[in-house]
Amino acid sequence: MDKGLQIGDLTVSSRLLLGSSGYPNFEVMLKAITASGTEIVTVSVRRVRFDNQDQGDLFQLLRQKKILILPNTA
Repeated sequence: MDKGLQIGDLTVSSRLLLGSSGYPNFEVMLKAITASGTEIVTVSVRRVRFDNQDQGDLFQLLRQKKILILPNTA
């Protein structure tokens, strides 16, 4: 029986990680996240600007949807 993905004490049912870049807008990104069933979204640390209101909205949106944020440092 598949237990999903376990990272330390955290267990998620989906092993799929989805990136947050490349979408034309947040609505399309959220639809892709929902359709994929993922519970973890990667966000590029290099591109994040905390003084940018749009970026702040990204984090708030993902948190509201109970999506875990995984920093991507690549």
